[in-house]
Amino acid sequence: MEIWYKHFFDYSPDLYTVTHQNRMIDVNKAWEFALGWKREEVLTKPLTDFMHPLDRERTEAFIKAGVMPTQENPFQNRYLTKDGAVRWYSWKAHTSSDGQYIFAMGRDITEEKSKVEMMQNIVENIPIMLVFFNKEGDFEWVNEEWVKQVGWSLSEMKGQKMLSFLAPSIDIAEAAYLHTKKADKSWKDFSLRTKSGKLIETSWANVRLPSGEVLSIGQDITLRMHQEKLIKEQQSKIVSSAKMSTLGEMAGGIAHEINNPLTIIHARAHQLKKLAQMESIKVDEIVNYAEKIEQTAERIAKIIKGLKSFSRNAEQDPFIKATFSSILDDSLELCRERFKNRGVKLEVIDVPEVVLRCRPVQISQVILNLLNNAFDAVHEQPKAWVKLEAEIHERNLRLMITDSGKGIPPHIASKMMEPFFSTKEVGKGTGLGLSISKGIIDDHQGHFWYDLACKHTRFILELPLALS
Repeated sequence: MEIWYKHFFDYSPDLYTVTHQNRMIDVNKAWEFALGWKREEVLTKPLTDFMHPLDRERTEAFIKAGVMPTQENPFQNRYLTKDGAVRWYSWKAHTSSDGQYIFAMGRDITEEKSKVEMMQNIVENIPIMLVFFNKEGDFEWVNEEWVKQVGWSLSEMKGQKMLSFLAPSIDIAEAAYLHTKKADKSWKDFSLRTKSGKLIETSWANVRLPSGEVLSIGQDITLRMHQEKLIKEQQSKIVSSAKMSTLGEMAGGIAHEINNPLTIIHARAHQLKKLAQMESIKVDEIVNYAEKIEQTAERIAKIIKGLKSFSRNAEQDPFIKATFSSILDDSLELCRERFKNRGVKLEVIDVPEVVLRCRPVQISQVILNLLNNAFDAVHEQPKAWVKLEAEIHERNLRLMITDSGKGIPPHIASKMMEPFFSTKEVGKGTGLGLSISKGIIDDHQGHFWYDLACKHTRFILELPLALS
C-alpha cells in the first residue's frame, strides 16, 4: 500500500510538499515536470527562492500566522519555473495526526488566472458602464467607464441606494430603483445627473446573479438621442416639404373644386338681388336660394378644412376615436376633382361604419398619398381607374387601394418602402411617400404592404379597431 501512495505522490500533476518544523523535507516529481526544479534543488534552498518576488513577503506572513489553507479558503501565489516563466498555484494543506508534519498540495491555476485577468481587463476597459448591487440594493462595485461617464467613485457611493441620488427627479429615481430591483432585462432609458451637474441620457438593462445580487449594464446614449432628435426634425421638415409638393400637384383640381361652388354662390346671390327688386317678394324662392348658398359655402369650408388638416404637422396629435368614414371623406374632398378632371374613374366600395383609435389627420394623409400615387401611375391610360375597398378582417380595418396598373416588378417592390426611393422622374417625386406612410401605420400598431398576388397594383393597410 505504501508503494501505491508513493506512486501517487510522485506522479500527481499537482505540487506536493511535506514540511517538518518549518523546513521542507520532501517534494514530488511535479516540481520538476511542471517547474523544471529537481528535488535536490528544492530541498536545499528556502521555499521563497522559488516564488515570485512580489509574493514572497505575503507568503511568509501567511505561513507565520499558522493558518491552514483549505478547499474553501485556498492560498494563491506565484512560482517561477527554471526558465523564468511564472505559474499561479492554489494551495490547501493539513497537518499530520501528531501535529509534526504539514502536507500541502498546490494546483496549477495559471490558465484560470489568465482568463480572470483577461475578463477583468475587459470589464475595466469596455466602453459600457457596469454597476454591481448587493441584495440590499447598495452599490458594491463599479467599473472605470462608470467613473469616467458619471464621475462618482465607488468610495463616494458606498452605502447609497440604487440610482436615487443620481437621478434628476423623484419620478426617474423611483423608475430606476424599480427597474434595478426587479432585475429587468429589458433596456430602459433614464436621465442621470453627473457629479459635475451635467445631465446625460443613459440606457440600462439588468442581470440577477445566482447569489441574488444584481449587475446593471448601462450605456451613454446622449449623443445618439441628440442625433435621433436632429433626424426627427429633418424628417418632419421633409414630410412638410413632401406634403407641400402633393398640394402643389393637386392645386389645379382643388382650385376647380372651389371655383365651381363660388360660381354657384355668385349665381344664387344675383338671383336673390333680382328677387329683392321685384314688387312682390317670393319667400319660397328666397329661402331656396339661401339654402343653396349655405350648402355650397359648407362644401367650400369642408375643402378648406381638409387642406388645413393635410398641411399641418400631426405627429404630436393625441390618439382619439374617429369614424373611418369621416377620415375617408376628408381625404376624398382633396382629390376627387383631380380624378374627375383627368378622366380617372375613382370608385369607393363597401366602407364599413367603424371607429378607429388614431391620429385622424395622419391616416387621412396616408390615404391621400396612396390615392395620389395611384393617380400618377395610371392617369395617362385610356381607361384608367382607381378602386378603394374596405372590410373588417378579424379585429382590424383592412383598406385596399387598387389601380388599373399592371403591378410593380418584385425588384422594385422590395425597395419602394425605403426612404428616398422613387421611380418617378427627377423633380416629380421626393420618394418619401411610402416610407412615411409605413412609419405612420407602424406607429398606429398597424400593417402596410404591397400585394404581390394581385394582377393589378394594390396596396393594403390594416389598422386595429377601437375597443368598444
